[in-house]
Amino acid sequence: MTRRKQILLSLFCFVLCFSGCERIKKQAKLFTNEKPMVEINEQVLYRSDIEKITPANSTPEDSISYAENYIKKWVTRNLMYEKASKNIDDMDEINQLVEDYRKSLVIHHYQQKLVEQRVKEPSEEEIKRYYDNNSEKFKLKKNLVKGLYIKLPKKAPKIEKLKSWIGNQTPEHLQEIEKYSYQNAVNYEYFGENWVIFDDLMKKIPFDEKNVNTLLHKKLSTIEDDKFIYILAINEFKEVGSTEPLDFAGSKIKVILMNINKNKYINEFEEELYDKALKKGEVKLIKE
Repeated sequence: MTRRKQILLSLFCFVLCFSGCERIKKQAKLFTNEKPMVEINEQVLYRSDIEKITPANSTPEDSISYAENYIKKWVTRNLMYEKASKNIDDMDEINQLVEDYRKSLVIHHYQQKLVEQRVKEPSEEEIKRYYDNNSEKFKLKKNLVKGLYIKLPKKAPKIEKLKSWIGNQTPEHLQEIEKYSYQNAVNYEYFGENWVIFDDLMKKIPFDEKNVNTLLHKKLSTIEDDKFIYILAINEFKEVGSTEPLDFAGSKIKVILMNINKNKYINEFEEELYDKALKKGEVKLIKE
């Protein structure tokens, strides 16, 4: 972007803030009999304007200081706008930028409303079909695991009993593990039904990097340091380079399909809008 374009885009913000909107706001304030605090070049700042942006629970002294700073910035901004308006030769180009941006905002807002109302979320069948047809796109860059992790003080009781429950994770044993962890564990995470990234889990455990592969493939690992015992159970794992499991890739696929469906709907809507306008004679193509 050229220096000239940057200046024009900066001034664009001034035009938005100090055009007809200020006049409308001023008229609305008059109906409430609210007295202005500051006025400059027909721009008015009211007490309620400052109250809206004053941090909650401010002391009276802080509120006064905040108000003084805000008023100074507000006045300076207005003065800068007036000065800039009188010294810019290409206001027509700025006004065109404002109008173009306004149109883009309105169109974007309308498109978002259309998408919310008309574009449905992809079904589980659609997600599965996309996954089956594009599995080569979903290759793991990190190892994934399912299981559980517990960090215990070394003096925690019945650790061997805990390990026996972990080794046989029936619903009843999982309840016992959760109860035990609530009473004794420093940290307990159960991810037996959701995939987690193995590297993220390893950040919580002191280990020798040479043993990473061993930990990944081992059903139950116990690691100790001076104060704690770390128990890691791996129920399932997926290694780097393998295909992502559907229940891990599903959220990404959902976003992909939503974007595809959204773009398809907007393109079809625009084509239909254009064709209807042509048929109704609302668009006149001028031939030379």
